[in-house]
Amino acid sequence: PFHSIGGRILRTHAELAQLKSNFTVLDVDDQVRLLKQLLQAENIDDKRWPARMLAGLIDGWKNRGLTPSQVPSGEAAVFANGKGGKLYTSYQERLKILNAADFGDLLLENIRIFREHPDILRQYQQRFKYILVDEYQDTNVAQYLWLRLLSQAPSPKV
Repeated sequence: PFHSIGGRILRTHAELAQLKSNFTVLDVDDQVRLLKQLLQAENIDDKRWPARMLAGLIDGWKNRGLTPSQVPSGEAAVFANGKGGKLYTSYQERLKILNAADFGDLLLENIRIFREHPDILRQYQQRFKYILVDEYQDTNVAQYLWLRLLSQAPSPKV
């Protein structure tokens, strides 16, 4: 599956994502606990703006391949009177401090590394001759972007 391969690639190149190779992958409950702490720090009422709702928004953004700076301002504004984008940024910063990633990062960080480091992308393009995708119709945007990068013919070294 996407996440296990993405996780292996990310562990190999963890330092490029400001992580150590022994990073922890948070499950949804850990993610919600961390977001509750961030909401408390911002004095945001968790009853009115539940951490689980924010976790769902962040997961949706990551599934679309959106980093905090790429989230449309209108979408970022739907949570806590405009604080959604800021909270996503804080969440990503806190993950780095904790040497942690969530499931969305396993692909989002791969995409970023592949785009910023064409030499690393080239290694993986040469390593995989064929890529078989089961249930392709269920592929989200991040999975598609990751697959497209991997499946392109390696560009010649410049």
